[in-house]
Amino acid sequence: LKSIKPVNLLSFGPNTEEIELRPLNILIGPNGGGKSNLIEVIRLLSCLPDKSPWGTVVQTGGVDEWVWQGAGANSATSSISTRTSLAVLDEGGPPNHSRLFDYSISLGRLHSSFYVKYELFRCADVLDWNEDFHSSLESSGEIANLRFRQGLSNESANGIKLSPERSVLSQLTSRSVQEAQVVRYVPELNEIAEFFGSLEFHQDWEFGADLSARDPVATGQAVERLEEDGSNLAQMLAYFRDYHRPVFDEIGEFMKKFYEPFKSLEIRVIGTHLQIAIQEDGGFATSAYRLSDGTLRWLAVLAVLLNPNPAPVTCIDEPELGLHPDIHPTLADLLRDASTRTQLIATTHSSGLVDAFSDEPEAVCICEKEEGSTTIRRLDRDQLRSWLDDYSLGQLWAKGEIGGNRW
Repeated sequence: LKSIKPVNLLSFGPNTEEIELRPLNILIGPNGGGKSNLIEVIRLLSCLPDKSPWGTVVQTGGVDEWVWQGAGANSATSSISTRTSLAVLDEGGPPNHSRLFDYSISLGRLHSSFYVKYELFRCADVLDWNEDFHSSLESSGEIANLRFRQGLSNESANGIKLSPERSVLSQLTSRSVQEAQVVRYVPELNEIAEFFGSLEFHQDWEFGADLSARDPVATGQAVERLEEDGSNLAQMLAYFRDYHRPVFDEIGEFMKKFYEPFKSLEIRVIGTHLQIAIQEDGGFATSAYRLSDGTLRWLAVLAVLLNPNPAPVTCIDEPELGLHPDIHPTLADLLRDASTRTQLIATTHSSGLVDAFSDEPEAVCICEKEEGSTTIRRLDRDQLRSWLDDYSLGQLWAKGEIGGNRW
């Protein structure tokens, strides 16, 4: 994701400016500033290819809770606009250039949910950063018009019938879309739908004796990524052990940094189930039932950030929760390294974690409320250069010099 612009949605008001996104994005700011709301907007984007895209809206209070509640909001249209860049791959080789995808959707209220008022998709090949949009699909919610390039001429298909109850991204296999051969002429629609649908989220971290990662899980289930509730953590670790041994060994090294008595990580087979255990110095083992919340949380964070085949975008709320402050610099290194494989959007309240980005302040974004609306501002290295000669970034945050405070 190169940029996103939510308007009249959650804490983002009518005058929200485009938010630039980079490979690593660390969001800081006071409680209620809108950090998690940005991730929720991206989550909504990821639901658009689904047949029932508004489930997350209904489950979190309905449309009235999702429409901006600021002064003058009334029945204003909500919208999300994004710009996405995907690489074009040569067969068996590295990317040779990029393509830009512009996508916008405008939403109106329909009972406790949304409906689509307007939708626009545009695609361009980008060579030497010259933009030339060669295909587009524009929808009024019920009727779509398609423009595409075939050979050297521009072609079109008009009057494609759609359901306004959901995005065109979830209707690519519908009869009217297939009859218009939309996907044939604009195959990039499939790509952007797949991209949105593959985004990964880790917001609902669990703690306590009922943490699902403590329980044995069935063997033989397909594993690609860690579930948001961490319930397949044992399967993920077994997958690394069996198919990505260097990653499994690296997890062990990071566990040793986290907990000095750590000796080795075990994935026990209990009948047809797997369970995590840690072998400690002294010759005894501790199963997941008795591991601390922080230990299981650290294992989960490692499973996400060291995954050699991550999602294209990974969103994490407060990855430092439950972890001792002295491991926060190591966590920062993991975030920085993981951002070379997946685009990371993470929130934090840890000044120690922010400290670790003193040499890379542009990775940090300040989330604040202005006139009831969230604003997101990326730090500028040049503007902070003289300050950073004498203070760390976390110290500047605590002193109120970069914003993102309650006062």
